[in-house]
Amino acid sequence: PLLWGCTEKPTDTDGYSEQERDLLDELVSFNCDHREYNELASLLLAPPDVAIRQLFHMREDSDTTSPSFASSTLLAFALPYAVMACVTYGVAAPTGLFVPSLLTGAAMGRLVGHVLHRYGTVQFASSGTYALIGAAALLGGMSRMTISLTVILLEATGTTQYVLPLMITLFAARYTGNAFNKGLYDMHIELRRMPFLDETLDASHGMLQFAPVTHVMAAPVKTLHELETVGAVRRLLRTTRHNNFPVVDEGNRLRGVVLRKTLCVLLQQRAFDLPANRTLLWDTLERVYPRYPLIEDVELTPEDEARKLDLRPYMDHAPYTVSSRTSVARAYRVFRMLGLRILLVLDGAHRVLGVITRHDLIGEQLHAHVLQENEVPLPLRGSSAFEPQAPHAHDTTRVTDAGEERKAREQPGF
Repeated sequence: PLLWGCTEKPTDTDGYSEQERDLLDELVSFNCDHREYNELASLLLAPPDVAIRQLFHMREDSDTTSPSFASSTLLAFALPYAVMACVTYGVAAPTGLFVPSLLTGAAMGRLVGHVLHRYGTVQFASSGTYALIGAAALLGGMSRMTISLTVILLEATGTTQYVLPLMITLFAARYTGNAFNKGLYDMHIELRRMPFLDETLDASHGMLQFAPVTHVMAAPVKTLHELETVGAVRRLLRTTRHNNFPVVDEGNRLRGVVLRKTLCVLLQQRAFDLPANRTLLWDTLERVYPRYPLIEDVELTPEDEARKLDLRPYMDHAPYTVSSRTSVARAYRVFRMLGLRILLVLDGAHRVLGVITRHDLIGEQLHAHVLQENEVPLPLRGSSAFEPQAPHAHDTTRVTDAGEERKAREQPGF
């Protein structure tokens, strides 16, 4: 702004609306006379919402003798602002990209309108209209949103006459961007390895989506018994970071699911060897929300570890389960529609064979299964190879050890 000259404010404001007069008062003088303003400072030093309103509503059409913002001003503002937005988005600060994309797109759109008014020979729409379309194009290309952005921008303009131009612009930006890469938010979901499930399975997974869930489940499963020793519960919590644990009977048949936070509270409250009529109430279990105790903070004596903990009053007796014959595609739909964290896989005798988490259904994990599928043909439904095998004896112990290949399951969110 120090290198920029001063521009005289419009003096004939008889035809201006009250909003346009307010925008004139918000122009930044920055070492200029009070009757003048610095074009670049009015965009860089003003709050983002004021700068957006100036780009959208400041007058400039074919009848305007002097533009509100020159081409050099719009370029000098848009290019460094876009670079700074890219830099700040990558740092650990809550900067965001919505407003920077909106403001940069509005500046580029107004630049197009300014060039058309200066060098065109026919009547064009005002530069504010081009700023609105430019903001929609850049924001839609970045986020790949269509309907929601149309509504947001229509609310910003307060009129419905721009519905068709905005929808055409946003759809064009979305599909043009999809031809080159994914949206920015989708990229960061993959970079951070967040277990986000798309609406449908990718067709590149081939016949795997029709295979039984036994091809993608994690097994063996770490389980607990309805009556478990305190020491076994403590060892399980210390050696894993799972948030859900299936509770089984002596035949490995599912009885329910208990949460990690519940187990930690029970150990902290020393709720073992209690009679059936003295169980902890829900208020006691959830009183410490959201700061549930950690297993490392629970102190137990060797005598305590030998005592019994009754899990039946505290477990979920009706967890979501699927049969071992269920297809991957169907399990995927159930998982996504219900927003589950885990989905247990049972055989015909209601025995726990494995567990499915979001990490088992994300694209990267399914692609690894596709590679294995190409090496080993999938068994046909009805063949003997399709039938799930009963778990071995060492898989039904109270605390079962997962193999090295299942260390990825030791992540929060299981």
